[in-house]
Amino acid sequence: RQGGQRGHQHQTHAHPLIIGDDAACIVTRQQRTIIIIYEQFVVIRRSRPFNTLHTMYKVGIIGPESTGKSTLAKYLANRYHGIYVPEYAREYMEALPPSYQYTYDDVLCIARHQVEQLRTYTHNNSNDSNVNNENNLNDSNVNNENNLTPPVVFFDTELIITKVWFLHKYGTCPDFLENALHTYPMDVYLLCYPDLPWVYDPVRENPDLRQYLYDWYEREIQSLNIPYYIIRHNQ
Repeated sequence: RQGGQRGHQHQTHAHPLIIGDDAACIVTRQQRTIIIIYEQFVVIRRSRPFNTLHTMYKVGIIGPESTGKSTLAKYLANRYHGIYVPEYAREYMEALPPSYQYTYDDVLCIARHQVEQLRTYTHNNSNDSNVNNENNLNDSNVNNENNLTPPVVFFDTELIITKVWFLHKYGTCPDFLENALHTYPMDVYLLCYPDLPWVYDPVRENPDLRQYLYDWYEREIQSLNIPYYIIRHNQ
């Protein structure tokens, strides 16, 4: 069962995608998710009036730390000749001095940049240089049958994670972030389940809260009433 479409009053439910225990779990996860993206794209395209088909199809890939979000987002962007939007929070945090303790203002800067990204990629403009930058992972040798119109944009994390970050860390969330979640909504979410091992890196900080944060992310998606799929490795 997939999540309900925006505008319905019933509670959103997720369709669990069970990958199995293949040793190449990330690759398998990516390949199986292709079916989800295509099916969801067809639903959105058929439901939109003709004059709104220029609007980009936005896929939010979210989940706790170490759940394969970046690998999945890059793979799908390449597979669909789409646009990959990297995790800006990681870029920002990795640029800070090693001994620096980030603050509320740092997370605020991250959130503002993410909102600008959403504005940029909400509408397709073929003359917009942002659509043809280094984040476009297209391979010109791939068959055109993999192209989808309107373009598909894959967000490696997005505002839900930042909202939860604000609330968990500081107990408050700026109004502009909440407003942006409703003004520039995703078309579908892929919610990665924490069934892969947690791997340390300097910007990760929640190895023991992955299930807690996963549950929180799912509630946030449901509150927006946007379709979503749970991406699992094992049952």
